[in-house]
Amino acid sequence: MRKKAIDAFVRNEREEKLAAWADGLAERFAGRAAKHDREGSFPFENFEELKAAGYAKLTLAQEQGGDGVSLYEWLLVQERIARGDGSTALSAGWHGGMMLHYRETDIWPEPSYSDFCRDVVGSGAMVNKFASERATGSPTRGGRPQTTAVRVEGGWKLTGRKTYSTLGPLLTDYIVSAGIDNSPEVGDFIIRLAALNGAGVTAGESAEASAPSGSPFAPGGAALPGEAEIARRAEVSQRRAAELRTAAGVTLEETWDTLGMRATGSHDIILDGVFVPDAQVMGIYTPGQAKGAVDDGDGWMLHIPACYLGIAYAARDYALNFAKTYTPNSLKEPISTLPHIRQWLGQIDSELRLARTALYDIADRWDRLPEERASMRPEFGWVKYNATHLAAQVVDKAMKIVGGASLSRNLPLERYYRDVRAGLHNPPMEDAVLQTLARTALDE
Repeated sequence: MRKKAIDAFVRNEREEKLAAWADGLAERFAGRAAKHDREGSFPFENFEELKAAGYAKLTLAQEQGGDGVSLYEWLLVQERIARGDGSTALSAGWHGGMMLHYRETDIWPEPSYSDFCRDVVGSGAMVNKFASERATGSPTRGGRPQTTAVRVEGGWKLTGRKTYSTLGPLLTDYIVSAGIDNSPEVGDFIIRLAALNGAGVTAGESAEASAPSGSPFAPGGAALPGEAEIARRAEVSQRRAAELRTAAGVTLEETWDTLGMRATGSHDIILDGVFVPDAQVMGIYTPGQAKGAVDDGDGWMLHIPACYLGIAYAARDYALNFAKTYTPNSLKEPISTLPHIRQWLGQIDSELRLARTALYDIADRWDRLPEERASMRPEFGWVKYNATHLAAQVVDKAMKIVGGASLSRNLPLERYYRDVRAGLHNPPMEDAVLQTLARTALDE
């Protein structure tokens, strides 16, 4: 049987299992994507299915109880999940990327790191870092956070507002950047809401937490609970996160109402004197100081281009199927026989192959050459820059093939069109990437 183009970068049986596992999840997410996009609501059900399937521990080290997947393997998963729902893939990717990043570096201190890893394995806990603020713009620009950390007995109290707090409605664990009061230093602080409140879980929640999650490598893959049970778990997660936020002095302000990626839950998080014990301080740094002794080049951020290529691939598949099956009454054969349609289809596949080859090539090198990771940073930016631009071009051409109907909200193409544009505003920022490439060339 001829291999499909989407499978071109699947190299072995292990990756076939990962791909099939991710495809199953993507199919379920696709059924909910339009609803959450239209409402701008957070897909709690998707994340309960991700937890049940074992996603949360995918990039966790095996010695910590995770699956220890490589960057290359994880990007296969991210790209495929994005074919079903880009918002879910991008949101989940921040957790998966963080866990890969902290696995490969020495930034998250012990015993805090191992404690969190146990919760990832035991209950599907997830985390994201909240660093963006209105006054500073993108954290990659180097602006000092206006969120402030004040020293108190036994720890710190954090006050401020974070924007673009993806996964905000779901998470009970955050990493937050804050400026140190009366100091030029900046710190990264781990906020664990349940621990702050001494909050246990109910008997029912405890049973869920202790139940083993699935795995793409388990015999038969991951058997997921039924829709009713997933809905019940989603309601419990939503309620518990809200209760813990209130008790800790954290407010979620629903500010995320955007053109695309509408279901990422990237609202504002407001901290009002939130206490962080000394044991949960990830680090305090002077501006420009390295965080830890190991620089992984931030290869984990390749989940961003993987996501947008997955969205583009979904648009490609829709347009391809349309071209093969649609025969207007002015023709005797499907429009796939027309030269200009074939031209667009050829350009779509050329652009996707170019972007995907670059993505998986650099991911493979990151896996194989850990000593060179820091020097790969300019290439990571180049891959993201090209992938997001080519993904947008692919979606545009797919809409040309389908015609005016592609604008209908009853079809997924207009959502792909809006979602894929968000990639232009994810880090690393375009101008910084091009300046880095120019500087690298001029320094030869």
